[in-house]
Amino acid sequence: MFEGLLISGGMAVGTIIIHMTGLAVLLAVMRERAQRFRPDSGPIKQSIFIIGVVLGLFVIHAVEITAYAGLYIALGLFTE
Repeated sequence: MFEGLLISGGMAVGTIIIHMTGLAVLLAVMRERAQRFRPDSGPIKQSIFIIGVVLGLFVIHAVEITAYAGLYIALGLFTE
């Protein structure tokens, strides 16, 4: 039971680290690219910027999901 608690606590901390790192990188990229996508740059450029942010969030979550899947594989919790 204690081992499971350590593993789940480690994954919770790992998820937080992945999330914080991913958001920091995404924020840095947004700040760098924001000069190209000013409010007066038009709706197409603004839409591309927003889509880029959403895709960045998807990537962050995909990394977290992959980490959990890797843990489950390592623990032998998948039957196939």
